[in-house]
Amino acid sequence: MAKASKGSKAEGAIKAIGHGGGKSAKTPAGTRIIAFANFKGGVGKTACAVNVAGCLADDFKRNVLLVDLDVQSSLGQWLLGPQLWLNRSKHLEMTSYQIFRDIIHGNHAWHVETATWSLETCPKLKICPATFEMINLDTQLHHVNKPTQPRPFQCLDKIIKDVCYQFDYVIFDCPPNMYMTTQNAIFCADFILIPTLPDFLSKAGLRKLVGFLTDLRDQFLLYDTDSARIAGVIINNFDITMKTLIPEIDEISAYVEQAKHESKVFLKQARVFEQRMHKRAHIAKAPDESLPITMAFPTSKAAAEFRLLTREIMEVLGDDPAIRTS
Repeated sequence: MAKASKGSKAEGAIKAIGHGGGKSAKTPAGTRIIAFANFKGGVGKTACAVNVAGCLADDFKRNVLLVDLDVQSSLGQWLLGPQLWLNRSKHLEMTSYQIFRDIIHGNHAWHVETATWSLETCPKLKICPATFEMINLDTQLHHVNKPTQPRPFQCLDKIIKDVCYQFDYVIFDCPPNMYMTTQNAIFCADFILIPTLPDFLSKAGLRKLVGFLTDLRDQFLLYDTDSARIAGVIINNFDITMKTLIPEIDEISAYVEQAKHESKVFLKQARVFEQRMHKRAHIAKAPDESLPITMAFPTSKAAAEFRLLTREIMEVLGDDPAIRTS
């Protein structure tokens, strides 16, 4: 529970968002719900979410639900292609926006069978795109405060927990902020993965992000004892020729090692992943193919790096990376 010193802040949040229970249900055994989050843009969050999801589904044969929560809709445009995404995004019930609309308006229009789309070459990966229509969602969620409704940050949890048993992994690609949509993902998730850049500003931003997640966890613990924890930090856009990056990465690693012993927001086994994601031309080309990197360019160095990163993530989350045969 939150300490008394933080009570006034948390109590204010309670008054602002009404009453209700905690999480709608525990995550089923064998399912892992992950939020890729960072309030700093341009850190490769969507690339990591797409390519890790692709590796899990295609290389390790896991059933994956990949949900785009970002109004920019980059994930959906990447994997569906601009035209198919545009066609689907006009039908809100085929987007992640409908998840929230169902709670806001008391509807039941979002169904995982009709709201997701699969790649022909990888049926184990189900994709739920976002839409530009989500631009005012944060404001709309702040009006979810009736006693009969979930709190604004519980909407995603209420819907996803009904379908997550069908998947080994549910992955949220969050917006580059910590507003209400991202808070929904963090409340619903079990694990948080943080892509970051190996530079001074990102290092400073990581500390602020951890502080924010710690405060958010204290608020969530008032409603539910389960809370997402940081499972790891992904070093993205690494350039081996820039020797000045090494000290920055070492400092990030040292900070994570210290913070995970001092803050309950980290898993005990959390780490800065050893596999650093280098700048690779193939990563930038993969969206043109409407595929994750391991399917668009399976023999590329970028694909090999994402396979190794995904294996590391699975190990931290307690999932045996053995490839399934069914």
